[in-house]
Amino acid sequence: MRIENLNTGNIATKAIYFPKDPNSIANNKNIKNAVYNNKYIQSIAENEDVLVRFMPKGKYLQHLLILDIVDLNTAQTKKSMWFSSRLFGKFANIRPENFIEKITEPVQTTKKSFWNKLFHRNKNSSQTANFNQTEFFNYQEFSPLKDDSVLLSKGLKKENELLKEAENARQLLNTNIIKNIKKGE
Repeated sequence: MRIENLNTGNIATKAIYFPKDPNSIANNKNIKNAVYNNKYIQSIAENEDVLVRFMPKGKYLQHLLILDIVDLNTAQTKKSMWFSSRLFGKFANIRPENFIEKITEPVQTTKKSFWNKLFHRNKNSSQTANFNQTEFFNYQEFSPLKDDSVLLSKGLKKENELLKEAENARQLLNTNIIKNIKKGE
């Protein structure tokens, strides 16, 4: 585990951590510099400890930046923020560093979630999710305890449970990483 402190001069900050597993970016200086220089990520790190994961477009259809706001004292993940690059449009082929530069505070609006878009919304349904799109990124918050109402409304109970299990497994991984950080590894 390599710990990277955010150093911004006179600003009192907590820390940004780059977990080595999975999907390590710990040795990619360009990605790390983009994260360090992003004003929004800096503003989070002033008051919170942040685990940063970045998966580039090479393996996937889009870049994915995950910011987990963690509490080192309780070894808990307080908030999981997922930013993915846009698949289509003017900035679909944005470079990883440029994508990270464009990450800003998400504006919480009530719009259709990914699943709502995939499975056309019921006319009688008022199910919506906090979802933010800009020309550069899509944003979603994930919680391991939360049911996806759109999946359940379509009778996709198994898919809903698989999604929750996957996020629970990721939260457990975060807990183990936090314990290693506390040990100083």
